[in-house]
Amino acid sequence: MPELMQALSVLAVGWAVLLPLLARFSMRFDGIGQGAAGLAYGPHAKGSIHHV
Repeated sequence: MPELMQALSVLAVGWAVLLPLLARFSMRFDGIGQGAAGLAYGPHAKGSIHHV
């Protein structure tokens, strides 16, 4: 399946390019990054604390 392999290679290259850009973006806007992390992990952490 050459089409599948080509799609996977394109995705791999895309991630290799996007991840450093996202890292730079999150470092530049650190407050926004921390807010997003808080939204992503906050409910689970608060839920576990409340359940205990």
